[in-house]
Amino acid sequence: MITISQKAKEKIIQILKEQNGNQESYLRIYVVPSGCCGLDFAIEVTNETDSADNFIDMQDFKLVVDDFSYPFIENLAIDLVEKEGKEYFVLNINKQYENSCNCNCNCGCDCK
Repeated sequence: MITISQKAKEKIIQILKEQNGNQESYLRIYVVPSGCCGLDFAIEVTNETDSADNFIDMQDFKLVVDDFSYPFIENLAIDLVEKEGKEYFVLNINKQYENSCNCNCNCGCDCK
């Protein structure tokens, strides 16, 4: 289950309304492999989807997640942080995937 803080939810709704125009916009969440030692999450506003996308209704907006990324979003938490006059989203993933290396390359990343 994805959890979104109230501050993050309000900002996402604002961004989607600004981007929307006459088209429906979504917040896309996707996973990017990060070297051999884990995964990074990324988000973007999009109005483009395809058959490999999964839609998650968050009541006020929809999240779009591709098939590759979908298994990794369980227990994802999204928050909005304000620091030094700037705002940015923080995505915290399920600890199960953090530093999980599947490369078996003896790179010192404690792969198991």
